[in-house]
This record gives sequence, C-alpha cells and structure tokens, in this order.
Amino acid sequence: MSLTKQKTILYIGGFELPDKNAAAQRVIANAKILRTLGYEVVFISIDKTMRTKEPIQNTKNLFEEFTYYRIKYPITLSEWLHYLVSIKSIIDLEKIKPSILIAYNYPAFALMRLRKYCTKKNISLMADCTEWYEAKGNLIYKAIKGLDVYIRMHFLHPKMDGLIVISEYLLNFYRTKIENLILLPPLVDLSMNKWQMKDNLINENKIVLVYAGSPGGGQKDRIDKIIGILSKIKKTSTIQFIFCVVGITKNEYLEQFKNEILLENIDEYVIFEGRLSHIDTLTKIHNADYQIFIRDNNLTNMAGFPTKYVESISCGTPVLTNPSSNIKDYFSPGKTGFLLDTSSNIHFENDLLEALKVNKETIKEMKSYCKLSNMFDYNNYLSLFEDFINKAV
Repeated sequence: MSLTKQKTILYIGGFELPDKNAAAQRVIANAKILRTLGYEVVFISIDKTMRTKEPIQNTKNLFEEFTYYRIKYPITLSEWLHYLVSIKSIIDLEKIKPSILIAYNYPAFALMRLRKYCTKKNISLMADCTEWYEAKGNLIYKAIKGLDVYIRMHFLHPKMDGLIVISEYLLNFYRTKIENLILLPPLVDLSMNKWQMKDNLINENKIVLVYAGSPGGGQKDRIDKIIGILSKIKKTSTIQFIFCVVGITKNEYLEQFKNEILLENIDEYVIFEGRLSHIDTLTKIHNADYQIFIRDNNLTNMAGFPTKYVESISCGTPVLTNPSSNIKDYFSPGKTGFLLDTSSNIHFENDLLEALKVNKETIKEMKSYCKLSNMFDYNNYLSLFEDFINKAV
C-alpha cells in the first residue's frame, strides 16, 4: 500500500464533531482510512451550541488527533440562505491548501460554487452522499429543499471527481452516471475504548430489547408499531420482556405519535430513557439481548443505511429489523439477528414472537458472533478506498 506525501484533505458538511451525530461517526471513520493511507484530514463541521458567529480561524479544535473547525448551525432564514450558498468558510481556510475536498451532503448551490472554486485552485472535489430526503413542510420550504436535492442528486454528484455512497440504492442510481464511485456503509474503529465493553450479566429472566435513536415521529423509525405489537404479545403470551427506548422520553413519544391505544399498561414493559450520552447509549445496546428497529419502505430509508445496525453489531448485539435499504447484504439470520416481516401485523407479531422465544444461551452465541465478526471495522476497506482515492487525484 503506497502512502502519499502527507497531502491534506478538507472534509466539510453538516456533521457535528466530535461525536454528536451519526454523520460525525461516519466521517471520522472515513478519515481514519484516509490517515492510514497517508493523508492529513481536516474538518469543517457545524456546531449547534454556538450562539454567535465567530471567525472560523478561532474555532480550531482537536478530536482523535484530527483538526476541526466549526461554523454556527443556521437558525434564522437569513442564516439558512447564507448556509445554502456560501463557501466563505473554505475560502477563509485557504492556508490549509487541500489537494482534495470532500463535501458531505452539501447544499446544491454552495456545491456549485465549490466546484468552480476547486477547478480554479486545482483541487479534486468529491462528495459523500448518505441520504435522499423527500422534501416536507410548507410549500416554500418544500420548493427550496426539493430543488436543492434534485440539482445535487441529478446534476452535481455525477460531475464530482469521486462519489462515496452509503447504500446499494445510491450505488445503482449512480453506477452509469459517474465512473469513480464507491459504496461505504457506516464504519467504526473497533480499537476505540467505547467498543471494548466488558460483558455484564444481562437479565436472565426477561428478554431485553433496546431501541436507540431519534424516531422522527415515525418518519424514520416506527417504534409505535413495535410497541403496538409488543402490547399484543404481552396480552397473549407468557414471555417476559422489557423494551428500553433510548433517545426520547415518554412525553416526547406521546407528543410525536399521539396513539393512546398503546398506552394500556405500557409502563409494565416499556422504559423510556430519554437522551443519553453516546457511550451510555452503546452500553445499553451492549447489555441488551437485541436491538430492534423497523423502517417504512420509502425513498429516504432505501437511499440511506441504518447506523444503528452498524453500532449494534459492533457492540456485539444482534438486531431485529425489517429489510430496509440493503441491510440484507450484511445480515446473517440466526447469527446477526432476525429479519422481521412487517407487511402485516400478523406476520410482524409472529416473527417477533419467534425471536423472543430464543433461549438465552443461543442469544449469547449470537452476541459473540456479532462481536467477533468485525464486519464494519474501517480497516476492512483500506484497499478499496485507496483505489477510489487514487482515481480522483
């Protein structure tokens, strides 16, 4: 593996460093690949805690030995309009002199300007595409967002020097549109302390299910359907289980889903933990028998890939889920978990019931298989990424 002469890559986008969202986890893992290949990686991220704008040079920080700079997360209309078109932060950091710039889900109009800038400065411009959101909201927002997404996905990404995609859906969409294309699922660095968790004695009398994430009121994860089916199982079987929900409180759940039918005796088997730190969330996942989530089959979910599946397997916890995105490509039924048929409530209930009947010894074997698989460790993708990056420079 030939190393470069410490060329610099600038990685920019709407991720929240150091590790505040799934996007941050992804770009850090990708950056570790690039560092192993001999590149220095510098980030420009957003920061939702910044109250006022600051000169970007004053926001310099360090995480995992990567330098990163921060810009204020846009809140007002004027701030959003500026964010959608401006490349000022890149221009203000010209001293970095990157040879490659990677734009993560970058706004279309800013990406257009960035392409002209990179051509002028002889910088290779690449994109990291992990989503294809369908525009929602009022008419003005839908029009702006819809136009932004359409231009970016259909016209700008094919003109990049290289395109990283997160799912097979996106890979197939761009396969004939751009030559330099790579599929990278969300990756992790399994050598980090947060993945070196000791096995704690899990509940021997009850099956422990966990959901960890932001369900988005059902736009992403349908925990309301999960609770509905668990409610039926609770009434019709003697299986003992607990469903731990990390990410929202009970009140937030009631506000988002507004389904009082599911509230009967809900406290007997559902525990709402609210938001926890990332490490505490991973610990909850690690100590569970299964992580469970289901997603509707729509454009957003097919184009993306569930980071929670990656984190669960990396924690050594099998997953119960329906086959959204191309999750089947990384799934071994009976080893990494069980795929659920959610096409009807009867099928969903039967599949979930079968998973809950699995004995603890078998679940421990599944947990061991998941942990030892190293399926999503970034080191597995070094050669693939090296070939990709060399085509762009």
